[in-house]
Amino acid sequence: MLIFSWLMVSTCMSNEDTSKAGKQNATQLVLPVATPFWTYDLSEEPQSGFFLYQTTIHQKPPFFNGSIPLVFTERRGVSGSSGRFISYSFRFEAFRNHFIYKNPNYRFSGLAEGAITYTGTNLKRAEARVTKPNSGNDSLEIEEIHYGDDQKPVFYCKSEISYRTGFKVREYEAKGTKSADYFFMWPVHTN
Repeated sequence: MLIFSWLMVSTCMSNEDTSKAGKQNATQLVLPVATPFWTYDLSEEPQSGFFLYQTTIHQKPPFFNGSIPLVFTERRGVSGSSGRFISYSFRFEAFRNHFIYKNPNYRFSGLAEGAITYTGTNLKRAEARVTKPNSGNDSLEIEEIHYGDDQKPVFYCKSEISYRTGFKVREYEAKGTKSADYFFMWPVHTN
């Protein structure tokens, strides 16, 4: 972990400059992981073979800060031979989460292995990846990174998502300042 922190601050600096940069960039977030998690082109998302579902949730998810009812549109398709539904995206009023299924094992199970969040202007705001698909307590663990307007990391945490509800139930190892919670829910289709 320390290696990543040191590399982030001192990539193009001498040892002398590194100590100065540490003092000047005190607000720079030091991450315990390398970024970005994903390279994702929006054109990779299927343009056909999906269904649009408008979903309304009347019970407030634990980490959701908006008003209830929560209304969003889900792009959903079927994962090849498994016949399981997979979610391509959740579209909320202010942002959308695009889910990633590069590993066939995740795709077959219907569990997204990652996500990237964009605003209406296609500015990347956050990304996440599954780090423990079965972290106990009937849940999975994801790692999140949120980005500022300059596309530099501003927040990092690990989160626990309930398989039963798909809602985030716990957040830990948080660093930085979070402006919004983008991953308060995760697609956990079990059909």
